[in-house]
Amino acid sequence: MKRNIADTTDKRVCAFVRILFAVFLFLYFYILQSDTLALVQHRLSEGRTVYHDLWGATILTVLLTTLQILVQHLVQFRRLSVLLSFAPSALLAVLLTAFLPGSSPAVPVLCLVLFLIWIPLCFASHRQKTGAPTGGGSPVSLLTSRLTQLLPVLAYIGIAGNTNDILHYELQAARQLEAGKPEQALEAGRHSLATSPRLTALRAYALSRTGTSLGDKLFEYPLPTGGAEILLLRPADTLSTLFSPDSLSHLLRLRPRANGAARPYFEHAAQRSPDSAARDYWLCALLLDKDIDGFARELPKYYPVNDSTRLPLYYAQAITLYQRLRTRPSILWRHEAVRANYRDFQETGRKYRNPTERSNQLRRIYGDTYWWYYFYGPHTP
Repeated sequence: MKRNIADTTDKRVCAFVRILFAVFLFLYFYILQSDTLALVQHRLSEGRTVYHDLWGATILTVLLTTLQILVQHLVQFRRLSVLLSFAPSALLAVLLTAFLPGSSPAVPVLCLVLFLIWIPLCFASHRQKTGAPTGGGSPVSLLTSRLTQLLPVLAYIGIAGNTNDILHYELQAARQLEAGKPEQALEAGRHSLATSPRLTALRAYALSRTGTSLGDKLFEYPLPTGGAEILLLRPADTLSTLFSPDSLSHLLRLRPRANGAARPYFEHAAQRSPDSAARDYWLCALLLDKDIDGFARELPKYYPVNDSTRLPLYYAQAITLYQRLRTRPSILWRHEAVRANYRDFQETGRKYRNPTERSNQLRRIYGDTYWWYYFYGPHTP
């Protein structure tokens, strides 16, 4: 009689723990890994199918929970080893996103090692289960024991799962752009310093789609090394992102060459469509390359430059910098507020003799200016 009661209690505790495991899996797939799972499906189907967050998380949760039930039934673990049945589901949950760009190669290796350890533990548990007493204990102690064993499994999924911030930002931005929501795309990684060329290219496209000039917003974001190249979405990236690189060529009305350099491409696109977004891509490409002489030469071709003209913010900052660095500037343009800000930038920098300290302090105040990018930003190729 006592054994039957203990078995019933044990089954209820196991069912409760299984429900907790399923809830964790659903939240993990739906909230943490929805973007990476969308990329996995995109790559496997070669872009022919679209991942649905809710249905995808539900189906995967059901499948992995069912796998746990089957493993427990087939191996018939001892009661105190029953949580070994959760291991295959946990390993598969991690492996689903372990082969994407930027993922650590150590993750699948660790999964293999844990699986090889799991196999003999299963045999040991199976040999000892025949005739083993089910044991006693109160429901509270049983639940505490199960939860104590489950916690490392959940921690492993959370830690070993794909947590590459940059990849997640890229995928979030790409999915929002694909959905026609450029404003939401710009929020991906908005408050992080982590960035990449692809994320910058997606942000530049999103800015162009919001009707905002790149010259007003581009340098607000952290920028990686690469110069003009970081603005270009290449056709080769088709299966590495959830957003078609062809969208950029449609925007600029010119298709880039497969392995062509970004700078000539943007220049040609601007010449063909001087009133389109292509002009800002070209001018910003020059700024990213820190070619302020080329920028000063090209700017008047696309914007009227006189004291009564309002230039986009970063073009105004670049022209002010150009005039201060060149003894015979080809452009005469004055804006007292911008010039005053540049003087303050210089005066603040002079307070710090150490180059690293100077860069860090100026970044806190002027990190979103072209001046900081020109003097302290990433080196161009």
